[in-house]
Amino acid sequence: MMYIRNLHIHDHMLYYSMMIIFQILGFLLVYVASPNVSLQMEIVIINSGLYIFWASLHHYFHHDLHPKIVLEYVLVGFLGIIMTFFLFQLGK
Repeated sequence: MMYIRNLHIHDHMLYYSMMIIFQILGFLLVYVASPNVSLQMEIVIINSGLYIFWASLHHYFHHDLHPKIVLEYVLVGFLGIIMTFFLFQLGK
């Protein structure tokens, strides 16, 4: 059973790797733009949109894209945006 799970992860490694790269790049860009809060929020919004797009694309190519899955990714993306917004408000 463990071999099957590892094979499944191996099949999706490109998607997972790219997602990690996108998120790390987003964090780095937010850090570099640190004096400019509005630019940081724009980067977070773009990064969340990229997260939603990439995750949905992954499910589309593997033929398991459903409205519930897209809704989940949209809600997680918006949660990230809202959390970042409130963290920036606390920092003022």
